[in-house]
Amino acid sequence: MVEEKQYSTGITESKSWFEEWFDSDYYHILYKERDEEEAKLFLNNLKKITGWQPGQTILDLACGRGRHAHYLASSGLLVTGLDLSVSSIAYAKKSSQNSVAFKVHDMRQPFGVQQFDYILNLFTSFGYFDNEEENILVLQHIANALKNDGIAVIEYMNPHYVIEHLKEKETKQVEDIVFEMSKEVTGNFLYKHIRFIADKQEHLFTERVMLIYLQQFQKYFEVVGLKLQHLYGNYNLSPYEAANSPRMILVMKKENSITKTNA
Repeated sequence: MVEEKQYSTGITESKSWFEEWFDSDYYHILYKERDEEEAKLFLNNLKKITGWQPGQTILDLACGRGRHAHYLASSGLLVTGLDLSVSSIAYAKKSSQNSVAFKVHDMRQPFGVQQFDYILNLFTSFGYFDNEEENILVLQHIANALKNDGIAVIEYMNPHYVIEHLKEKETKQVEDIVFEMSKEVTGNFLYKHIRFIADKQEHLFTERVMLIYLQQFQKYFEVVGLKLQHLYGNYNLSPYEAANSPRMILVMKKENSITKTNA
């Protein structure tokens, strides 16, 4: 393995890995081939089970460049998109043809009180933080921001499946950049190291996501007043199977109107 000191790092002491990496152009280059039709199919399937209607309010939490938010808005929903990445929000605003309210925001900070009918957190946009307390804090903000009987959806990786099918090394060329990627599980985190040469420099970025199992999510939900109503294992909303499902799609309902401010 090439020693990290031979690379110019994409991570600084003043920023978390996700702040630096998600705001990088290279992040969007690496993941540019995300399937738009698959995303639309997933949202259409979610609509069937949630029943959202034009005119209702929906939050796309960690919206990235807004591909889900734009499609939701085209269906007549009143959409807000929040993301920590300044560049992603700028792109989303520039490319928006619908009335979506895009804002730069850290999900660890409050984002409303009984404001939304629905809140979506998709594409494993959770579990980036150092500890479980921050995970619970985000979920408390979600519960607080939901209206009474509001619905939240978290789409997350299935740790059982990820570990069983872990591809330790992978190379992917996108445009003229060759990304060398390696994955490892250390403690309760999945690490993905991404090395590449671009703009005449060598770079290293590392993604780190907590391995959160279903039982842990259920404990989180109990703390913040969310009740798990449905659990699916893929974008077609097939039943979840711990050993075989690539995803965990968790659909929760706000249990009561209690709003906590000291989470």
